[in-house]
Amino acid sequence: VSAADRPTLLRLLDEYLGELHREVGKPAPQPGSYPYLDAYFTEPGRHAFLLRADGKPAGFALVREGQSTGGATQMAEFYVHPSQRRNGLGRAAAFAIFTQFPGNWDLQVHARNERGVAFWSSCARALAQGPVRETALNADDGPRIQLEFSIA
Repeated sequence: VSAADRPTLLRLLDEYLGELHREVGKPAPQPGSYPYLDAYFTEPGRHAFLLRADGKPAGFALVREGQSTGGATQMAEFYVHPSQRRNGLGRAAAFAIFTQFPGNWDLQVHARNERGVAFWSSCARALAQGPVRETALNADDGPRIQLEFSIA
């Protein structure tokens, strides 16, 4: 994401956070309140991607490499606008990102987000070299499923 695209990313991030919070039964956060956004423009090992469909912004991905996490690469946040879901955009973007950063990955999905759990489990199993480990976690914001896998 370029500096010029930052307002678009922020708008999509606010939409995503609102949807995510509704999904898990929490009130939406204040617009512009994502505390880690600046780090994706200043810290090494953090990457922001804008997803496009027909040349228009359709979602985003925020990735943290091992140098940022102290371990595996993480899909910190990922969003496809509802109007662009179920057409392969999210899966194609996830595959492109996974293969751009080979090695160990982990990602977490809210357990109540059944569509998200199914999506990420399917993507990880399709590309992983070896098994995909799924672990149930209890986080501050509720139960999550953590997926751990390796990409060749």
